[in-house]
Amino acid sequence: MESSPADLDALDDFRDDDPPPERPCPRTNLWSAAPLAPVLAMAAVGIMADRWLAPLATVAWAGCAGFAAGFAAMQRGRPALSHAALFLALSALGGGWHHYRYSDVDPDDLSLGLTDQPTPAWVRGVILELRGVRESKGLGRGGEPVLIARLVLELKAVNDLGQWRAAAGRVLVNVIGGAPEVRAGQAVEAAGRIRAVEGPLNPGEFDYRDYLRGQGIRLQMTVDEPEGVWADPSARSSLTARVLGDLREASRARLIERVDPAVEPLVAGLLLGQREQIDPAVNDAFARTGTTHLLAISGLHLQVLAVGLVGLARLVGMPRRPAYALVALGSAAYAVLVGLAPSVVRSTVMTITFCLAVVANRVAPPANTLSLAGLATLAVNPMFLFDVGCQLSF
Repeated sequence: MESSPADLDALDDFRDDDPPPERPCPRTNLWSAAPLAPVLAMAAVGIMADRWLAPLATVAWAGCAGFAAGFAAMQRGRPALSHAALFLALSALGGGWHHYRYSDVDPDDLSLGLTDQPTPAWVRGVILELRGVRESKGLGRGGEPVLIARLVLELKAVNDLGQWRAAAGRVLVNVIGGAPEVRAGQAVEAAGRIRAVEGPLNPGEFDYRDYLRGQGIRLQMTVDEPEGVWADPSARSSLTARVLGDLREASRARLIERVDPAVEPLVAGLLLGQREQIDPAVNDAFARTGTTHLLAISGLHLQVLAVGLVGLARLVGMPRRPAYALVALGSAAYAVLVGLAPSVVRSTVMTITFCLAVVANRVAPPANTLSLAGLATLAVNPMFLFDVGCQLSF
């Protein structure tokens, strides 16, 4: 049906003289746009309260959370009061989780009876992680460089005047002379000098003690030679740590088998996060050029992996939903392989959330996805909240 000239003139008159009808805009707020953002904020408030005020023990925090959650359930007919009580419960959960991870120690923890003065010790434990070998400058002017291997040991027992007694705690062990013939997850004995991790000596200095405490490590041990750490066949090893350690070693061997030995440490650092053997001069060069972030496994690495997996899956004809499910599984596996650093956790959770949304044919709002990533990061380690790298990552 064709329009007459009169109809067209009337339409032009309407467009020139009459404003278009106003459409009501839906009201949005933080809760509707990103319901997890207030949850993240309240959990962070609780964590900060425990770190700076330390008002309650873990059990007291848990009691406050339970009481506030129960009160919120009873006040469901009063939304404002119920939401306030729910936010208080979330803050208490955050404070309790931080107190448990940061302040609580086992009664048998060896750090309770040690100072920062080295003490001879003979201990038993399980290797949680092999952190590699690096070259250190020798003592004094003109001293020969020495190799130092680092590993994290979960204590099980300590020899006290010829008698073994139960002990707990995590120890960062420095083995002078190179790597001992042990593997991750293996039960071992070690003899050396042990002490509590020393705090900063100058105002404003980086607090290495607090950094290690965030990883659950409160002790440091020096072993004078690789033979000072040996296998303990009488104790049970950790299957999880052994499988993960073997996978990391196999990944490194496979990665560097076709590259120049001179760049092996750099390749392992770029792709696997194993930075122990990178030359300090190389680290300085990355710092001067503002590209240090490339040496730390971050969101960039996860996104490159995700895009590569999607492209490969679609190239072989895999349907869209299975392809994104593969990306989610691959991202999670890579995160475990390289270690759950804050930026890795954030990017992995965001990638998995997006992939699951594609699989379920749903939309993943960016603000809510970022809030979920923040909650997952604090769940892995609440001390990440105070890490500058974590803050900049978000």
